[in-house]
Amino acid sequence: MVNENFIPQTETVYKLKNEIPSYEEFLKNYKSDERVKASYDLESEDQALYGSQYGPSGRKKEKKFGVKWERNEHLIDTLNDRVAGVGSDLWDVDESADKNDDWRALSLETSARGSAGLGGLIASGGASASAIRYNDSGGDLRFGSASIGGEIGAGPGGVTAGYSAGVDVVNLHTTNGIRANVGLDVGSGATVGPSGFKVKLFGFGFDAGKTTGFSTPFGGASIDFEETCNQQ
Repeated sequence: MVNENFIPQTETVYKLKNEIPSYEEFLKNYKSDERVKASYDLESEDQALYGSQYGPSGRKKEKKFGVKWERNEHLIDTLNDRVAGVGSDLWDVDESADKNDDWRALSLETSARGSAGLGGLIASGGASASAIRYNDSGGDLRFGSASIGGEIGAGPGGVTAGYSAGVDVVNLHTTNGIRANVGLDVGSGATVGPSGFKVKLFGFGFDAGKTTGFSTPFGGASIDFEETCNQQ
């Protein structure tokens, strides 16, 4: 008969204290981590500037609509930006008195830009203000807005010169290239190039080509086929 050592099973029971500190005790013993605080501040800033963050890369910056899209996106700009050229934003300011998610109140924007390259030389600038504004990834909608701007350029990409000045009751620009406004427009200008042409005199105008539409001193509408194709 084989003798086996009998080892009795033992069990140890620990009683954990279920004590929840008071709020005062928590504040007294809490030690902040500056790295965590800095990370939180950065995340809060990104949320305010770019909206919700998602995806493995962490950030998806949505297209900004503002003074920049008020200027004519001429072929000179396109060639300089996409093929070969040097561009610079001299300044770009976008401020609002109050922000609530995608809604803004009393917004003011101003910017100026210049570029040179394969397309030629071009410079533009402008300023706009709106009483109420809704801006998200789908586009930009403004109520009670006013804007003024100008653009001049020349080169292989064409020739453009003009100014814009108007007050709108409603102004809409979507990411698929549709623009429409109702208000008072006294802008004038002319643009000619491989991408089409545009003629406008004191609010009356017509576009044909990459951008096609019409304008009157009391409103207008147009569609940018390049932006439309980019959304497909």
